[in-house]
Amino acid sequence: MILVTMVTGSQETDHFSSSGKMDSIPIEERQLKRSRASEFYSYEGLTRNVVSEWLLYITVIKELIDNALDAKAQRINISLKEETDSLLLTILSDTMFTRNAISTTFASFDSFTSTKFRKLPTRGTLGNALKVICGAPYALAYKYNQNSPEILLTIRTPEGLHKILSPKNIGDTDPVLEFSEESMSPRTSPKTEIAIKLPYVTSEKLIHYPPLSYTQNYLIPGYFVFNPWVKFELTKGHESPLAEYTPLGIAKRYEVTRPSIHWYRLDDFTRWIRELAETIPRDGKVSLRDFVSKFKGFSASDSQQSVLHSLGIENDSLQSLANDNERIENLYKVMKSKSTPPEPETLGHLGKEVIYAALKQIFPNISESISYQCCRKIAEEGDHQIPYVVEAAVVRVDSPYLYQFYGMNNSPFLLSAPWLPVKADDLFGGITWEWKPKKGPTGKAESYSDFLKQFHLNEKEGAVIVIHMICPNLSVENYAKSKYNFAPLASDLVQVMYDVCSRYSKTRIEPNRAEVARMLLKKELQRRKGLLDTHGSIPQGEWTTQQAIYYKIRSAMNGNIGMKRKSFIKAILTECAEFGDRSWRERLGIKAAVRAQFFHRGTEYPVSFDSIEALSQKGSDLLLIEKEGVAEILEPYARKRGVAVLNTRGFAVEYAKRIMEDAKSQRGNVFLLTDWDLQGLFMGKNLPLFRRIGINDSIIELAGGFCTPPRKLVRTDVEEDYTPNEDDLQSRKLTDEERSEVAKTRVEIDALLAAVGPKALWKAIEATISGLVKVRDLTRSIEPKIRPPDSIAKPINRIQKAIDEMGKPVLEKKLNPLHEWRKDFTDVEKLEGRIQHDITLTLSRKRKLRHVAVLLSKAAKLLE
Repeated sequence: MILVTMVTGSQETDHFSSSGKMDSIPIEERQLKRSRASEFYSYEGLTRNVVSEWLLYITVIKELIDNALDAKAQRINISLKEETDSLLLTILSDTMFTRNAISTTFASFDSFTSTKFRKLPTRGTLGNALKVICGAPYALAYKYNQNSPEILLTIRTPEGLHKILSPKNIGDTDPVLEFSEESMSPRTSPKTEIAIKLPYVTSEKLIHYPPLSYTQNYLIPGYFVFNPWVKFELTKGHESPLAEYTPLGIAKRYEVTRPSIHWYRLDDFTRWIRELAETIPRDGKVSLRDFVSKFKGFSASDSQQSVLHSLGIENDSLQSLANDNERIENLYKVMKSKSTPPEPETLGHLGKEVIYAALKQIFPNISESISYQCCRKIAEEGDHQIPYVVEAAVVRVDSPYLYQFYGMNNSPFLLSAPWLPVKADDLFGGITWEWKPKKGPTGKAESYSDFLKQFHLNEKEGAVIVIHMICPNLSVENYAKSKYNFAPLASDLVQVMYDVCSRYSKTRIEPNRAEVARMLLKKELQRRKGLLDTHGSIPQGEWTTQQAIYYKIRSAMNGNIGMKRKSFIKAILTECAEFGDRSWRERLGIKAAVRAQFFHRGTEYPVSFDSIEALSQKGSDLLLIEKEGVAEILEPYARKRGVAVLNTRGFAVEYAKRIMEDAKSQRGNVFLLTDWDLQGLFMGKNLPLFRRIGINDSIIELAGGFCTPPRKLVRTDVEEDYTPNEDDLQSRKLTDEERSEVAKTRVEIDALLAAVGPKALWKAIEATISGLVKVRDLTRSIEPKIRPPDSIAKPINRIQKAIDEMGKPVLEKKLNPLHEWRKDFTDVEKLEGRIQHDITLTLSRKRKLRHVAVLLSKAAKLLE
């Protein structure tokens, strides 16, 4: 057997009590309670409605501690003594649990004794004290075929000894309360002791669940973290303390003694009134004035009178209102109209310093810095408000384990011991783990444990996680209060945890993040080396830029790459050189322009003063791209469309500007492709004659649609935070709208390239260009050649002039319709091939040329 002896405190504050006599509730009302009593005295009913078997023992302990803390205990001494077949646990507290409170608490399974409708951020509940604490010994005895305990609970106070006796017939009676006067010295003895015996079978699976170990290592430290103004002492019998936690002078207890009417739904408010009216003895009336006074904002008699007078119910009782839905609703509405919703700050919080100081007592070798975040908000849900506070902290500790403390309203959840089957994933089940980082797309995780892994937090971490939530009216989904409906605060909980963990990860492993980035870079280069070995060259769809590699690695590291971008770009060249020399960067499909480049139809041309005239005549369309390497990535796609691509690595240089101006004067369509940032806007302003294509909402959406499968892509998926030069930002060249678009975030071409790949990006660019310009001169793109038949290929030098004269009219006839092409983009490579074939076929049918071919054939034989 386990003998549990505890000290708890009074629970009389802010609830309506009966006369204190067990027989004060009429028999017919007691009959309505028996079915519930029977259920909680059965093992199956207890474990189904309260808590799983493996947590039942600790739940009893936790419930009594919660009640003691709600009774404003300032000191709790816990003593455990292991015996052959029992565990003696004693809790000493400086609170008072009066005889009247005891008789009220254990009168029956009455709904009004529960805090369910009180909407206060409290922990233990009077209802649970009976259902769990009294039900547990009886149900466990039945489970293990032991005799039912005669005494379920003993409560010793300065007034005397109270015994809660097991009912002789579960279906007919409530627990029986016996009282005998005793003399106790308040100076040397606790004001209240509660003792309970729980059957304990060590031969079954419970042997793997030691209450002493859990209490020492998790339960009591957890209580101290969330209640650092209380002194906790834990001893084993009369031996030296196993643990001792001293109250923090900087800690402050926040109390919310009155609920707000704004925290209630109308149906909750109605049910509370009705259950109070049913529970209170018929000969005991409760005035509506007393009822209203329990709410925040109505403690003054004037405010109570104002509410009741406006409804004409000054002299009515709670019972008279219970069955009148209309009058209850009127009371509800008037109370809401005559009071102000309290701010979430009234709920209080622990704070960074308090949490750190508490953890410092538990873990002396804790790190000097702590990552902390707090969020206070009010969620609207129907006709009521849900105020809440979410605070979280993560700190390093000199230990090989990850310690996790999760609490609601200053009470820890029964989770997180490594040997327990229930983990935090069960606690936070149903929450969608999505968060918004400062840079990059929305982060996602499958579960809470998956979320922690993304920050390299695992069971062998050497860290402490604290999550504390305060809310007076979250829905509780089980009696053990280990499962809540976190939906109203879920998004803020996830964001707070992201902010805390990301800052913790940065301070914890900042020197090593660069090493991780290099490791991921090497892995990517090895993957590309494998593609090269397999295919002989990097497939076109795998071509990328140095900047796109940067974005890819940064995304894999949750936006924190651990080094500056320039250092990472330099690392790419260094790592590529490990394969032999620096040329491997190009061989691995990573394009990095080192000079101005001009691409057309698969050929790269040098950009110089002498080449301006020739280059300005190439391409029905000319696309200037400011970003390094992007021009070479997109060139294979532009090649088939007859689009020339020019790259100058930043702002357009003078040569590029001349090429673009000459191309435009010669019927060429000229466009700029720039980042969506301050520099990109300035580039468009500096070259006003040419159409600018920015990486804006439209092209981002188009690129997503061209992905396989299509994606719904928006700016937030590819943007990043940045701080532009303030003087440039205030330039007169920019409109207010343009200035607001690039004041805090930007979208780079490389970021969109990394998100969708080169093919989808090109299709989006092509669709944009096509929408801007419908007419293009394809003769600037195709260069079909006049070639003689193969039979006269070798003597071609002597008869080339004649052949040119014969073929020129045919060529001109083919080119004439192409000067005003109005059928949108077409594959110019195929078009040129068809023209070339037609010219050659026409020449081969010329009689003279056929004769020449015969002669050339004979001549060729003579020359052998």
